[in-house]
Amino acid sequence: MNEVERVENGAVHEGLGEGARSGFTQAAWEEIRRAYGWPRTCFPLALFAAASWGTWDSFSDGAGDRLYGTFTLLAPVLLVSYYVIAQAWREGISFGRAVAGTVRLGVALPIPLALANGLFVVVAWMFPVNRAAVEGYDGSHYYVRSFGEHLMLTTIGTVIVSACVALLVLILVTLPLLVLRMPADVAAETRLRRVGSARARKVSISLVVCGLSAFTLGGLLLAATRGTEDIARTLRDVWRAIQAGDASGGELAWFLGILISATGAAAIAGGIGLFVVARGAGRAESELQPRAESGELDQPGSAHE
Repeated sequence: MNEVERVENGAVHEGLGEGARSGFTQAAWEEIRRAYGWPRTCFPLALFAAASWGTWDSFSDGAGDRLYGTFTLLAPVLLVSYYVIAQAWREGISFGRAVAGTVRLGVALPIPLALANGLFVVVAWMFPVNRAAVEGYDGSHYYVRSFGEHLMLTTIGTVIVSACVALLVLILVTLPLLVLRMPADVAAETRLRRVGSARARKVSISLVVCGLSAFTLGGLLLAATRGTEDIARTLRDVWRAIQAGDASGGELAWFLGILISATGAAAIAGGIGLFVVARGAGRAESELQPRAESGELDQPGSAHE
């Protein structure tokens, strides 16, 4: 390849990269317009009102005794989660489009609301009573130590958290809904399309996706309660507490997480196993079909005739 060809190929690849970036930006902007446009704007406005109330209350809640301060973090998360779940009923939705749409929603959708919340933090900080309330805790608030941290958490922090939650909602809710609504279409987008039996494709993809959702949910319960370190010993201790009737709520939640994770793992293994068996049976059938058509596979008695 000469120098001219290398330059031309480089220009083509650069143009493709710019087109992909501009396409993502345009699609993200369309998602923002859809979510914040009238009459859907009522939902983000209600979330902004709740977040503003939580921000104002948090200045005087240095010990974190009230939960209103969490509204600032939850508002973008709820907005993104709603639209990630709503993808399951969009016209023309598919497995790949749901994944790509979740990335766009998780990155773009919380930005306007987070910026509005950040602006309210700046306005609220201008009131001397709020500054005095924070400074009254020796500069150590229950979740921030300075105004800069407060502003960063309200803006950049909520966007990052919303993007992470969007992926979790995709795995836990949206993909299982898609599989339950259109198992054949989802299977056609994966390697399961190689399986000849339509029923096997539907059952296999349903087991794998729903099993992944259950396994993730169980893992979250484990991480939020007693963790995953030394599971065998913890399981023995928790089971003894359950038998004795003195298990705490955290121990019961941890045990429930174990059951959900085990069920999810079994479903994933069953779906993969069904795929392997069904694909092997399909291969055997496809190999026998040409031989049957050519007359090589005759009835057993024909050889003696």
